[in-house]
Amino acid sequence: MSNFGDFLPGAKENKIRAEAVIKRRTAAAAVTTDLDLELQDLQVSLDLDQKEFSPADMANFRQALERAKAVMSQIYNDVNLIADRPVPERITDAQAYEYMQPALRIEARSHEARHWFSLAAKARDELSKPREEAGDKIAAAEGQRLQAEQALAHARQVAEALKAAYAENFPQVEAALATAASEVQAASQMVISARLALGRKSWREAFDLARRSSTLFDSAAAKFHLIQAAEADYHHASQEADDALQEALSRLSAARPVFNEQAQLISSDPVFYLNPVVQKVGEARRAFKGTPPQYVTALRLAREALALLEQAQDRLGQEVQRLQQSRFDARENLTALNDCVQNLRYILNSQRSVPVKAKQLYERARLERDVLCPREQEIDRLSIPELVELVVSDKQALQTARAGLALVE
Repeated sequence: MSNFGDFLPGAKENKIRAEAVIKRRTAAAAVTTDLDLELQDLQVSLDLDQKEFSPADMANFRQALERAKAVMSQIYNDVNLIADRPVPERITDAQAYEYMQPALRIEARSHEARHWFSLAAKARDELSKPREEAGDKIAAAEGQRLQAEQALAHARQVAEALKAAYAENFPQVEAALATAASEVQAASQMVISARLALGRKSWREAFDLARRSSTLFDSAAAKFHLIQAAEADYHHASQEADDALQEALSRLSAARPVFNEQAQLISSDPVFYLNPVVQKVGEARRAFKGTPPQYVTALRLAREALALLEQAQDRLGQEVQRLQQSRFDARENLTALNDCVQNLRYILNSQRSVPVKAKQLYERARLERDVLCPREQEIDRLSIPELVELVVSDKQALQTARAGLALVE
């Protein structure tokens, strides 16, 4: 039912203004409830954690929470002010401004309070992280320890077998085994210490010890992998060394006639190309026939011999190709020189007057041709350096003859 005052000039506007202020103040006070719950949750965490962590570890958490409590104290004061000064049914603009101040301060300080709540929660999480992760980290490290102990036992068996076989890679295996054994022992002791630290509620110490033990177990696992690889190499070599050695001998025997034939073309000794291969094959045979047989070494040397044989074949092919090209160039240049000198003579004889310089160049080119052309019979017997020298001389004489032709044409 409407009151008589509602019909006075401006009365309805004042009433609406009062209702809006009340609504704003009520919403601001309601925000305080959520903030208070969050503050209580952090306070409970602080009370529980301070029994398990040192004051130094709790410093960041405690400082952030104290700042949040100081802000909340100011918010509580404004809430009490709102409760102590209810809004009348009708208010003016000036009164609305005055009654709104506590609500505005609560809204502003609520953002600041949430900021400190966030920092406090982050500090709490960082404080609790080692405690939450220490158990899982220790459990994982204990699993690694079981695997490492099994791998260590197998690695010792492998080392004994390689030692009994006088394997040439046993020294590397022995060194890796000694290092892995010491790493497993140290890491196992760290796991035990981590368990003890967990019982003392030294969460950070337990987590750090478990983490360091995991690193050592990983390092030992790499050593065990190396030992397994050495075992595999030895067994593979014992089965493949004979075949690789026979292949090297077979390919060397097949290559000898080819090298003899090609070496005759370049007047070189096949021993120059095949001697490194023969040495490697001999070393491989001695390693394979040794007592005890050195299978890994024999396999490696046999493969090296095959690689050297391929290199020798490539080198011989390149030199033969280079020699053939040099002989071809020498013959081509001699033919071109002879043709050029003859052409120059015909032109000089057919003209009544010719430059003196052209006659001089002709005489010089002819003399050089008379010296070089008889050497065409020797081309197949010349070495590469001699052929290079002949080609250079041919080109110089050809250049002289062409210079004479340029003067008379």
